[in-house]
Amino acid sequence: MPTPSDFQFDQQTASQPRFGQHYRRAIEAHAANDLPGALKWISLAVKHGGNSDANVQHTHGVILRYLHRVADAAAAFEAALRLDTSKHVARFGLGECLVTLQQYEDAIPVLEPLLTTPLGSKALNSLAICFLQTGYVLKAIEHFELACAANPRSPAFRALISLSQNIGQAIRLAGPEDDVSLIISKLESI
Repeated sequence: MPTPSDFQFDQQTASQPRFGQHYRRAIEAHAANDLPGALKWISLAVKHGGNSDANVQHTHGVILRYLHRVADAAAAFEAALRLDTSKHVARFGLGECLVTLQQYEDAIPVLEPLLTTPLGSKALNSLAICFLQTGYVLKAIEHFELACAANPRSPAFRALISLSQNIGQAIRLAGPEDDVSLIISKLESI
């Protein structure tokens, strides 16, 4: 889920004559916890020319994500990235939406470039989930461990590492008489 820090208020965007006022009002409405109002204002910004501004598109994506409109949010984050490929917060938002939509294979190339950015530690957990869901158990374990190292106090990361290690161990111990898919389905039912 996005956080308020996902908004990077941009003064240049806010000063645009056709849509800047709507962008500003969307940010203000969000700050006041008025998500319907924020959506109304950011939609007006998009309609009045903000569709060609990466900051407006990113803000649109964040607001849509808060409203649980994940597919729409993904489209807005994708639009922001088309306008500015260096907009890491939009890349992270798109990656998180793709994970939520269970489009794990699509999320991996979106999230991997974030590893060398300040958002890298946040992307590690999502990448680990993607690798686990696409059958790359060892890569998933590696990314879970890196996520734990980046945030060692997180019990959720520790639990995920333990789970992925157990799955990996069960697969490694499987003998020729074992049906690996049966092992995996039994582990998933726990």
